[in-house]
Amino acid sequence: MNIGILTFQRAHNYGAQFQAYALQTFLGDHQHNAEFIDYWPAYRKGMYDMLDLSAMGSNLSPFQKLKKTTKSLLKLALTYPRKKTRHERFERFMAQHLNFSAAPTILAGKDIPRHYDAYVFGSDQIWRYNQFNKHLGYDSVYWGKYPADISARKVSYAASMGVLDQADTELDFISGKLEHFDALSVRENSLKDLLQPLTRKPISKVLDPAFLLDKTRWAALAAKNMALPEQYVLLYNLNKSSRATSLADDLANKLGCAVFELSSEVVPFDISRRYQNTAGPAEFLALFENATHVISTSFHGVVFSLIFEKQFQALGLGQNASRVTNLLTDLGIPERYSASGAATPAPGFHDLIDYKAVNELLSRLREDSVQFLMDNVVNGEKDPVEKPKSASVGLAETY
Repeated sequence: MNIGILTFQRAHNYGAQFQAYALQTFLGDHQHNAEFIDYWPAYRKGMYDMLDLSAMGSNLSPFQKLKKTTKSLLKLALTYPRKKTRHERFERFMAQHLNFSAAPTILAGKDIPRHYDAYVFGSDQIWRYNQFNKHLGYDSVYWGKYPADISARKVSYAASMGVLDQADTELDFISGKLEHFDALSVRENSLKDLLQPLTRKPISKVLDPAFLLDKTRWAALAAKNMALPEQYVLLYNLNKSSRATSLADDLANKLGCAVFELSSEVVPFDISRRYQNTAGPAEFLALFENATHVISTSFHGVVFSLIFEKQFQALGLGQNASRVTNLLTDLGIPERYSASGAATPAPGFHDLIDYKAVNELLSRLREDSVQFLMDNVVNGEKDPVEKPKSASVGLAETY
C-alpha cells in the first residue's frame, strides 16, 4: 500500500521531525510504502532559512520592515557558524531519515497527488489557527479537503490544535471539515472533548507517534561523538522560563554536576558549553539518552524523558499545558507538571518515578494507538458511504 502523510515535515523543530520519522517508520515496519507529501505552502516559505526575511513580505511599514530585517542580519552575523551547524544537522536528518514525495515542493492543495491508497494527516498541531504574515486562519489541506473526490481513505493520527479557545463560528467550520475524514484520532483528551460533539464519527485519543518506537530505536539515531559527562541536568527550555532555569541550576548544584540547555534557536551570546544550541535531532536524542535529570518546558521534552525513563519535571507551558497534563494524568504521574508560580519543585519531584508502573500504563496506551493505525490505515478499507460536502462558513482558510 502507498501511504501519503501530511504533516509539518520540513520544520526545523525536534518534535516535528521525531513525530514524522516515527509515524513513517511504523508504517514501513508493516510493509507499506509511506512517504511525506511535500506540501509546504507559500506562507511557510523561508521559515527555517538561515536569514529571516519574513518581514519583507509582511504588512509592516517600510521602516518596521527595515528595522526587523536589519535585526535579523545582525543576529545572523553574530551566530552564523553555530546557526549553520544547526541548520545542516536538521537538513541531514531529513535527508537521511524522511522519505519525501517527488519534487517539486507542493504549494497548493489542488496539486496534492491523487495516487495514494491512503492519506494520513498528522501528527503535530496541524489543525491550529495560523497567524502568519501571509496567512491568517486554518489551512484546509490539513483538514482533509484535498485531494477531493477520491476513493482513498483519509485518516487523522494524533492531530492537535494547540490552544483551545475557538469561537462558535470556528466550531461550525471545524464540524464541516471533520466530515472529510474516514477515521479520526487526536493527541489530547481535551481536544477529543471539544471535537466529539461536532461529529457523529467516533474520535479516538492516541499517543504521539514518538511513542510508537521504543527507546532502542531512538537510541540508534542518537549522536555517538558528543563526549558527555557521566552526570548532568538537561534543561529543554523551549518556552523560555526563568523558573525552569532556576530549578535546573538548583538541582545541578545539589548533584554537583553541569547543566546542558537546549532551546529552539541560536542565541548570539549564549556561547558557553552549557548552551547546546547547535544540536540537531541526533544530538537532541543523545542529550536525553544520557541525562541524569530533565527539566522541560516542552511537550516533546516530556515525551523523550518518558521514552528514556528519566527523572523529570515539566513546567512553563502556559496555555499549551493540556497536552502535557493529559499525558501525565493518563500515566499516573500528574505531579510531574508544575503549574504553580513558585520557583520550587512540585510535591513529589524528588521522589523517583516508578517506571515499572508508568510503562505498564504506557504499554496499554500504545496498544490502543497501534490498534487504531492497524484498523484504519494498515488494514483499513474505504467506507462506501459518501462523505457529505461541507459548506464554507466564511472563515479564512487555504489553499
